[in-house]
Amino acid sequence: MDGYGNGYNNMNGYNNGGGYSDPTPPPAYGNHPKFGTMLTLSILMTCCCSTVPGVVAIVLTCVANSSFKQGMIDDADSKMRGASIALIVGLGLFALGMLFALVYFLLLTMGLVASFA
Repeated sequence: MDGYGNGYNNMNGYNNGGGYSDPTPPPAYGNHPKFGTMLTLSILMTCCCSTVPGVVAIVLTCVANSSFKQGMIDDADSKMRGASIALIVGLGLFALGMLFALVYFLLLTMGLVASFA
């Protein structure tokens, strides 16, 4: 068969069945290199510190890992960067909450809060 209209790919890179045959990268095997660490930190963030950024980080980590398995390395790295940002925001919110709680506790022990209430 010479490939006219039957879908065979010839040597010039064109698919005779129609369209250009764009080679896609092969899918990667295994998990993203940061997958275990990021998922663990995301779960700890959800359970202990900030729920919303932790859930966002879990979702982005899992989406990044599935993109990595499909061979979309750039997309996986972008999603993993988003998960890192969500973790940093969650840790910042947790630290800010702890700072406010500490200041409130110090003011309470000194009797300044009781005089305003």
